[in-house]
Amino acid sequence: MLDQRDDAGALAIWRNVLPHWKPRDEFDLQQTFSYRRAAIAAGRLNEWKEAAEWLHGAWELASETDQAIYRAGLLIDEGYAWWKAAENDRVLQRVAEGMTAIEQLPPDDTDEGAYLLRKRAGYTLQWMAHAAEGLPPAEDSTPPAFALCSGMEPVAEARLPSTPEDAMWVHLLEFEFFASRGDRCS
Repeated sequence: MLDQRDDAGALAIWRNVLPHWKPRDEFDLQQTFSYRRAAIAAGRLNEWKEAAEWLHGAWELASETDQAIYRAGLLIDEGYAWWKAAENDRVLQRVAEGMTAIEQLPPDDTDEGAYLLRKRAGYTLQWMAHAAEGLPPAEDSTPPAFALCSGMEPVAEARLPSTPEDAMWVHLLEFEFFASRGDRCS
């Protein structure tokens, strides 16, 4: 249903099925990916708080050891959903956790997934910071697709350098400043 763009129908099914889902075994990864798909459906319906909660559920279910890139991407995506829900304190918390997780990943030249995540996270954070500042988007830019960072599909475009981690932290600081959060966050 989600692939057919029946987001409301898909989300209704996810709401009914996912809370009662029992994985077949420790290798059953479908549950965490289904939580992400429920988040995508909720986001398409502008149910951003629910989307963030589904992403958090996916993060909790994902393996810390075998899915580090996916988990880091989920944190950035959850921060994006909280931003769309106007919950800036939660944005900062989740994105900072995501950035910390990204710093622990292998270098770009040794891991394609880590490279893609850095590219996508950098774009997402830059978009959020510019929007918080009130800057109009560049003519040729589009908002990041929702759940972009946790979707690790390869890209067919030329490999350009990823966003350096220090630049991503600067984008987060810009977001914090322009969103007027300051030191009120814990």
